[in-house]
Amino acid sequence: MVLPSEDLAIIALTNAGPIGVPETLTAEFMDLVQYGQVREDWAALYKKAFAPLNELAGSLVGKQSPANPAPSRPLNDYVGVYANDYWGPATVTYHDGQLRLSLGPKNQTFDLTHWDGDTFTFTLSTENALPGSISKATFAGDTLNLEYYDADKLGTFTR
Repeated sequence: MVLPSEDLAIIALTNAGPIGVPETLTAEFMDLVQYGQVREDWAALYKKAFAPLNELAGSLVGKQSPANPAPSRPLNDYVGVYANDYWGPATVTYHDGQLRLSLGPKNQTFDLTHWDGDTFTFTLSTENALPGSISKATFAGDTLNLEYYDADKLGTFTR
């Protein structure tokens, strides 16, 4: 933050998750400099502003799996390479009774767990998906939709 009239600035650098601490400190500092007191509850404001960045990803987070899920197709039916112009290829393999999904430049691999019918799930923990995040992997014909990668409607892969 910069206060040109006082030839004053403050910057707070961190290597931490986005929770609003440096923003709170710099805003409180500027309040103190300009008004002699902190005039806003900056911590509460920034906590609310950053809350969406700290939520678990996935529409199935916290939900119980169906008590009587519809069966999947034979697991080998899902095997193949699914193309996506934005994310690149996603490869689904079947080995020792387990479907696995591999994708990305680091070839990240995720075990797919049956949820219901042609919908499976996988857990992920990345810079943008906190531990405990769950993505759906939904197969329909020759397509695979990965919920986590579909925020901008770019998460459908085609075999």
